[in-house]
Amino acid sequence: MLSIQRITSSKKYLPFIDGLRFIAIVSVLLNHFITAYDKKFTCIAFNKFYEDHHIALLAGNSNNSVLLFFAISGFILALPFAKYYFDGSEKPVLKDYYIKRISRLEPPYLIVLTGILMLHVFILHKSSLSTIFPNYLASFFYLHNIIFQEYPTLNFVFWSLEIELQFYLLAPLLARLFYFKGYTRRSIFMFLIIAFALLNLYFTFPFKSIINYLHYFLAGMLAVDLFLSNTDKLKKNYVFDACSMILLVVIWTGYWNEKTILLPFALCLFILLSSCSKLWSKCLELKWISIIGGMCYSLYMLHHPIMALFVNRFETDILFLNSVPLDFLIRLLVSLGLVLLCCALFFIFIERPTMKRNWYRRDSLRQLFKS
Repeated sequence: MLSIQRITSSKKYLPFIDGLRFIAIVSVLLNHFITAYDKKFTCIAFNKFYEDHHIALLAGNSNNSVLLFFAISGFILALPFAKYYFDGSEKPVLKDYYIKRISRLEPPYLIVLTGILMLHVFILHKSSLSTIFPNYLASFFYLHNIIFQEYPTLNFVFWSLEIELQFYLLAPLLARLFYFKGYTRRSIFMFLIIAFALLNLYFTFPFKSIINYLHYFLAGMLAVDLFLSNTDKLKKNYVFDACSMILLVVIWTGYWNEKTILLPFALCLFILLSSCSKLWSKCLELKWISIIGGMCYSLYMLHHPIMALFVNRFETDILFLNSVPLDFLIRLLVSLGLVLLCCALFFIFIERPTMKRNWYRRDSLRQLFKS
């Protein structure tokens, strides 16, 4: 039977992490829809409805959401290494670590990238194959940020996946910091976070790379440190709910942004306190939230081309019921519905099978789609 629940190789699944992924992906979806709507329809950013209803505030800060994704990646990838250093759990094998990353992430990414290329060249006729192919190759090898020093042409959201890949390569080396004891280890993490935050505050680099964002991944690694070190001490408490809500507002609204040195620490505490809150953790662990959060990779890669196709297909100067609020809401719901439907199908048939360990060695396709 087909399932939409994500597959995890971890013996101890942390559903609140998928809940946090849900928070991040929702803000990204809302902001990118607003951008598309603004360009194609009524210039909503200058509309009284947009200002009166604080749409930008409600949609959240999509840049901070990407930074939350980075911190979550730091948390998840560092977890098995930290367990090994802390309590002698099974030592991660580097070969298995890298094979898992490649076999898990590459197939969906390359399928989407190649699909967008075909759509771009042969269906939409936006450019010739010879013109766009260098951009395709750069994205194929996760080098578009570096080579072209601009957002990837075929799908601009791929810029952050290039940063993620660079962290995946460095993560085992950075995980050696867990070798140090207690306060020394945490002091090193905090020093590096502040150092890279200051570096990016005062220096501008010609292209986006891990150097621009390492402090957010390190924030996730620090969260792992605090999470594992205080598992028995941090009992679920309503105080943590209140703190989580304050941090959520600070992060969601962009009150603290990437120019704020404290943002990495806010992300670190948000992850940590979400795990030991009472009501908030239950919200994050709701099945439908964890399911959507669990397929955030598919949603992140596909939402922009789907929204672009939808917006272009229904471009018109006519407002539904001659009302900006209703027009905006109807188009938003239809757009999000299409995105969820298409991404759910992609997740079930493409991404989810690659979550299975050694999926490429299975004897039949049926084994890949079993729950």
